[in-house]
Amino acid sequence: MPRHLLVKPNSAALITAAAMILGGCAATGDDYVVGVRPTIVNHPVLGPLTIKEQDLLGPDADQNGVRDEIDKTLRQTFPEGEARERGESYALQVTKAMLAGTTGRAPTAIEIQAYAMARDCLGAAEADAPDLIYAQTTRTKSRASAMQTWSESAEAQRSANLATSTTETTPGSETILCRP
Repeated sequence: MPRHLLVKPNSAALITAAAMILGGCAATGDDYVVGVRPTIVNHPVLGPLTIKEQDLLGPDADQNGVRDEIDKTLRQTFPEGEARERGESYALQVTKAMLAGTTGRAPTAIEIQAYAMARDCLGAAEADAPDLIYAQTTRTKSRASAMQTWSESAEAQRSANLATSTTETTPGSETILCRP
């Protein structure tokens, strides 16, 4: 074929064609371009999460703040009712504690109390359930490390509060108030 009949590609035409082809690949809704993740995602229950926190949380399709595999375990362990609600509450507290552990931020007394109450309430419904949920949540090295950081910080906070506390408790006053 004669060289004068060959069409040389125009760079503007190539860019236009590429844009039209790739336009169908643009991110919509919750989909992201492959390899690109937002640095902060606002989770409806847990609030703003960094990429590191998103990775620790793992899949959470229903966005209840609990990883999907733990939701599945709760459904299998507690088909319905109060025990399942207590399990979900404790799993959420473990997740919050684990995520807080990634930042190294010291937990507040209220956070420690919410965690302990959720654990005790679930334990009252099913004695082994708190250990099962905790173990399943912290089964990877990074999750276990984050939870260990939070636990150490929480223990230091409790010790400091006990050292400065001048109130005494009377036997039986440690009543656990669980949601009915």
